[in-house]
Amino acid sequence: MLLVGGGHGVAVEQQALELDGGGGESPAEAIATKDDRSAALDNSSTIARESIVAGKGGDPTTRLGVLEARKLLTWILPHGSVVFSGHARREMDDDDLNEPDVVNILRAGMIADAPDFERGTWRYRVETDRMCAVVSFNGRSEVVVVTVWRKKGRGR
Repeated sequence: MLLVGGGHGVAVEQQALELDGGGGESPAEAIATKDDRSAALDNSSTIARESIVAGKGGDPTTRLGVLEARKLLTWILPHGSVVFSGHARREMDDDDLNEPDVVNILRAGMIADAPDFERGTWRYRVETDRMCAVVSFNGRSEVVVVTVWRKKGRGR
């Protein structure tokens, strides 16, 4: 089960529980139910992506609201690509962070502030208690990690 930041975890967890069914089924029924759930999730993923990116999120110069940015980021993580800028890689080395650490920031972090427009793109700050990443969207299926850091006084 995937839990995402920004208050979406409860909905995802609830949806997963609803899809689990009542249990007590035979192994054959469980497999059929699992296949039905997979098809439903694949379909809902397509529908979610279409509603998330319809008319927004494709152009880096289009400002997304905090909720729209969170939804697009949540969709991109399992379905799109994460690209790291050279600066982000240097900062990761300086703060002893690796790619999975940064993906976890993006998955669990919150976008609490309005984005800043810098160098032709809207940049969104994604924060956890211990780390922060600044990202921009490049098209509808790619997120670019611009920079990342470990917050001071918050070691491993």
